[in-house]
Amino acid sequence: MECRFCSKHMNLPPHPNIVEMPCVFVDSIPFLKDSMQLYPDALPTRINPSGYGRNMSLFCVMKRYDMSLRDYLTQHKPPGHTSLLLLTQLLEAVLHINNHNVAHRDLKTDNILLSLSEGWQYPLLVVTDFGCSITTDSSSMTVPFPSREADPRQGNVALMAPEVKTATPGLLRSVNFTLSDLWAVGALAYEIYGLENPFCSTHQNTSGSKQKYLDSATYRESQLPRLPKCVPASVKHLIHDLLRRNPRNRPSVNIAATLCQLILWAPSKWLSRHALSLPTHTEIMQWLLCLTTKVLCEARLSRTQRTDGKKNVGQRRRMEEMRGASSERQGGQLEYELVSTFLARVHYMDIIQAIKWNRAF
Repeated sequence: MECRFCSKHMNLPPHPNIVEMPCVFVDSIPFLKDSMQLYPDALPTRINPSGYGRNMSLFCVMKRYDMSLRDYLTQHKPPGHTSLLLLTQLLEAVLHINNHNVAHRDLKTDNILLSLSEGWQYPLLVVTDFGCSITTDSSSMTVPFPSREADPRQGNVALMAPEVKTATPGLLRSVNFTLSDLWAVGALAYEIYGLENPFCSTHQNTSGSKQKYLDSATYRESQLPRLPKCVPASVKHLIHDLLRRNPRNRPSVNIAATLCQLILWAPSKWLSRHALSLPTHTEIMQWLLCLTTKVLCEARLSRTQRTDGKKNVGQRRRMEEMRGASSERQGGQLEYELVSTFLARVHYMDIIQAIKWNRAF
């Protein structure tokens, strides 16, 4: 992870939607299948005589995931609920790193990995590849931009937020990365919901036509493509707000992640634009208590059944009746993980602010 002035480093606390790397090590670069096609210039001369790479490289130890988000969206057309699960997990990941003053700066479908252990409709998402990330000293997440030689703008230029891409160097000038990752999530949301990314190509065009992509430095919000009719209205307006040119007009990452969690789990009347009042403090607390109880009890019952193989058939049947639609069903573990992530960080005012933002569109 890139460090400001190369004078410090930080350890990002664990999170279900951030890739975990138990250790790293240095070793010689091996010859791998397709390496001559995928990254020939990065290979050392002992493998590729025309390469410019070094003989040694840093290797990161991590879990083996099933595929990248890019490959997943190429092979599958996720239904609306699955798309919302993906978007929510991605926002929770960005919220976590931003809460620790880290900007990823290179969010794209290749840098997002999925585990499909519960089936392709319930993918567990993790953000990886922090090679372009930066950490700052404060929550303002601004980095000096004194000259072109000290340009802090890194990552995929096509998915670079407007305030980053249009930044200019100069005395006392800086680049603000506070909401840059959030803007990139808005662009990726188009891919998650089955459309072409409006700012860059996501697959090879076999029709021969040349599609014109928007430039994040010059686009107008009215040029953003319409999302499919199947996308809930609240999600449509959230994605549009994530792509506001002026970062002041975007929601915070907290509001965006909380709103998606509410769309998934909260009573639908809370998000109704026709509601005349906000849910009371008691209603919200009772709902959070129900979520907590459901996660704790069903996770415990699930563990009990898996570890106790001596129970008779009658006991197991009674436990199944108690559990109902439990974490043993397909996708249950992912949903409980996502709810647990939400409960671990949410506050009462987060919910109120998310509901207000949703009703303002």
